[in-house]
Amino acid sequence: MKRIVKALICFAYKIRFLRKCRIHAASSVLLRGCTFEGSNSLGEYVFLSRTSMGYGSYTGFSCELSNCKIGRFCSIGNLVRVVDSTHPTDMISTYPAFYSDTFRISYVKESKYPEHLLTPNGAGCEIGNDVWIGDNVLIRGGVTIGDGAVIAMGSIVLHDVAPYTIVGGVPAKVIRTRFDEETIEKLETLRWWDKPLSWIKAHADEFSDPQVFLENNCNNERREQV
Repeated sequence: MKRIVKALICFAYKIRFLRKCRIHAASSVLLRGCTFEGSNSLGEYVFLSRTSMGYGSYTGFSCELSNCKIGRFCSIGNLVRVVDSTHPTDMISTYPAFYSDTFRISYVKESKYPEHLLTPNGAGCEIGNDVWIGDNVLIRGGVTIGDGAVIAMGSIVLHDVAPYTIVGGVPAKVIRTRFDEETIEKLETLRWWDKPLSWIKAHADEFSDPQVFLENNCNNERREQV
């Protein structure tokens, strides 16, 4: 009976978000606190809880994302997980009963250890705009991934990733930046992902050439400010 009720609740949440998010299969699970800005997509066997997704962002299959803030136009591959729970290593035991009052078995009257790794803004993980995360990536809770960053497949991300930086490996390390410092600064200032969709569509052909894109649009921005 409990399984039926749980399935009905999940189905009700999916119906609620169908207009904004395309959910590819009944196998995906949406729990409370999920929000979608629009034109989002979830693959099969995706688990989402307390997670917000910006416009156009999508996931592949078998992703587990809890307490995440995801920006616009993000591409999240298959088998991507964010792990924000942690255990103490300087206590006698790492077993939750000895430090958590919310665990199914508890020997303490109040929690003695912060069980979840959070960003300064209180999210388990913050993913910027226009971020590409490859398949089979594991992200440690409390990590912030900057705008335009790329995470290579199979990486384990333990630390923050700067904007427009490509990282990879176990643990993930900087491979290179996508553009030079001046270009990155201009892109961060322009913030094209915050422009109206009509503006983005009108300039879509320029996206293949960063130099042309910035020359045309940064000059226009300066003229508008004057």
